[in-house]
Amino acid sequence: MENYLNKALSPKERAADLLSKLTLKEKVNQLACQMIPAPIPEVEEHVSVTDGIGQLAIMGGKEDPRQHAAMIRKLQDTVMNSSRFRIPAVIHCEALSGPVFPNALTYPASISLGASFDPELVREMGDKIRRQMVAVGARQALSPVLDISRDLRWGRINETYGNDPTLVSEMACAFITGLQGTDYTNGVAATAKHFLGYSLTEGGLNMAKTMLGERETREVYAKPFEAAIRNAGLLSVMNSYAEMEGKPICASKEILDDLLRGELGFEGVVVSDYMSVDRLVNNFHVAENLQDAAIQCLTAGLDVECPNPSAYNQNLVEAVEKGLLAESYVDRSCLRSLELKFKLGLFENPYPRDEEAITREYSDESQEKGSLKAAREAMTLTKNDGILPIQDRNVKILVVGPTGNNLRSMWSTYTSVGMEEMLYNNMEAMAGLGDSSAGMDTDAVFGGEDHPDMIEALIHRRYPQARTIFQAVNERFVHAEYLMGCDYKNSEKTYIEAAAEAAKNADIVIITVGGKNGYGAYSTNGEGVDTASAGLPGAQERLLRAVGTANPNFIVVHTDAKPLVSSFAYQNARAILEGWLCCTYGGEAIAETLLGENNPGGRLQQDIPYGDGVYTYHYQHNASYYKSLQSLGAVGYNDLKEVVARPFGYGLSYAGFEYGNTELSISEDAVPSVKIRVDVKNVGNVAGDDVVQLYGKDVIGSMIRPVRELLGFKRIHLLPGEVKTVVFEFKMDIFAFLSAGKEWICEAGEYKFFLAKHSEDESLCLTYCLPKTQRIDASVRSLWAEVQ
Repeated sequence: MENYLNKALSPKERAADLLSKLTLKEKVNQLACQMIPAPIPEVEEHVSVTDGIGQLAIMGGKEDPRQHAAMIRKLQDTVMNSSRFRIPAVIHCEALSGPVFPNALTYPASISLGASFDPELVREMGDKIRRQMVAVGARQALSPVLDISRDLRWGRINETYGNDPTLVSEMACAFITGLQGTDYTNGVAATAKHFLGYSLTEGGLNMAKTMLGERETREVYAKPFEAAIRNAGLLSVMNSYAEMEGKPICASKEILDDLLRGELGFEGVVVSDYMSVDRLVNNFHVAENLQDAAIQCLTAGLDVECPNPSAYNQNLVEAVEKGLLAESYVDRSCLRSLELKFKLGLFENPYPRDEEAITREYSDESQEKGSLKAAREAMTLTKNDGILPIQDRNVKILVVGPTGNNLRSMWSTYTSVGMEEMLYNNMEAMAGLGDSSAGMDTDAVFGGEDHPDMIEALIHRRYPQARTIFQAVNERFVHAEYLMGCDYKNSEKTYIEAAAEAAKNADIVIITVGGKNGYGAYSTNGEGVDTASAGLPGAQERLLRAVGTANPNFIVVHTDAKPLVSSFAYQNARAILEGWLCCTYGGEAIAETLLGENNPGGRLQQDIPYGDGVYTYHYQHNASYYKSLQSLGAVGYNDLKEVVARPFGYGLSYAGFEYGNTELSISEDAVPSVKIRVDVKNVGNVAGDDVVQLYGKDVIGSMIRPVRELLGFKRIHLLPGEVKTVVFEFKMDIFAFLSAGKEWICEAGEYKFFLAKHSEDESLCLTYCLPKTQRIDASVRSLWAEVQ
């Protein structure tokens, strides 16, 4: 038996043996990917591969999961039959909210899950995604997104878990653990993205220059990736499109090799974000041609080019043959690519599971229950003067606003719905899909214009259980009406006067506002859809003011990829509910929350600025935070009295919670272990969820430190009168930072701990003084507090 077929050997040993048998062309092919535009009928019949391929990218797919699996089986046979050693391909797809093919599981968007503050919920979701993907033969997910989103102009906030590195780290590890499983041969390789600092760019623009220094890069933006590598065994990483320190990240050895592999200990595969390598020639202008670009990226540590072999092809073969590139670089990346395939067990079972398994995984009712639970947990009440919950089912309700009777507004980009809309509207809206790799006229298949009615009908057909906000409200009230009021984006398409007049006749007005998360010109945010303003799009602010003035008894329900930024709403609305992007069950969860059938327990994963143009977050450095930033006696912005409308971690409940019986205990180790306990009591008359948050502060530092750091959190459910004890445990190296000499240290001095309901709550404070500064082994430091 050949060693590469010997299951008793390690994946790396098997990969090394197979590598030694491959020609240069065969090795280069393992570094390439081919895009399969699956919505094109019978696309698998037109795919041709020579000498194997590393990966196949599938966006969209067949309506019937069994047909989708049959397509993947045929594609895999095509790849394996082209290879002397029958090397299978890794089939990848997007899976942020579930696999992006028809009739697959759909969970709320990541930003919604961030509001849940419930890692276990996310782990269960990852496990369900894993089972569905494995069933049809897809074995790598281009998920999760570990970017830390702090600029509300940036269009991809919905893909993130929020703006705090600890929250993102915990959520990411939970997702990856569920997705990859404990046995990789039945798992899906997670791909953490976008490495690194992709979300903090000039002007909040997608793909623009990353505005980060070396220290914040490592201490903050690398933290979720480090957690995923060290705590969750991350198998794959995707590069950022951006540049840092004058280099494209996909061609930066300092980022992809020295930092990612050297400092963070990553041993897996680095795949390119779509068409990243081309950007060295077409955008960055740092490469003369694609061969030059391929050499730069491969030597920097970019292993696999996606979605098509634009540069990682004959260019690399010729570069080696001409002496422009050492073959050892090809070998290094090929070894990683092959090792991943052996880890996933593809040489033993490269195909989808049997029809019984497919039927089981795609008819599992627990998946739907999980999605509904996630939508309920995401509901975040940020203002309430007592109008909620609405008890009287006989009141006259007017739902007004462009998102109130529209399902698409509650769906996010990286879902099967968002992907198919992009394919219908414009094949070139997403990088890589404009290339007709299957030899077909994709524009003739998909057209090039908006199809809102078609997409709305698609959602109704695929997800008959879905309800718009108005539909769900209308099912619960005797008297309910709906008016659109204005278009979600087109500021010329308005019916504001009619909406304001109708509002006068209602007992309660529910104003539904938000955006459309997707691709292209018809969206208000999404990939490549960044905005100069963080406020409401189109004429929605005008609608809000007109209707709110006509009837002051109004509630705002906001559904979007980011929180509501409206000083008028926070000054005048009686209640504000953030519904985020909860997809299938968004309308149902919102209606349940308005009536008290669901007690909101979500918390803000983003700080909400009081006005447009405000940039603030709870993790800012001392002297940069709005409460401590003083210039000639002024605090904050000259033209704005308030800065933060609601802080990170904020959220209201129909129950009430009190904290007491706190206790702090510290070990006597050189790097002490810390245990902090607190009793939480529900003093309300209904059951509810609380999120207990622990923040820490290094009071005096040799380097400027954050105002506060989230150390840990725990979501708990409490019945009326019930008391639960929450215990946080961690080592003091959780506060470690880079000294002036670039060493990780935990510094002597005073530390404060806040058991809090949000990031600005300092009512319950415990203190400790660390007697001696300690050098820290960053590879084993605490990244968050464990909670019992």
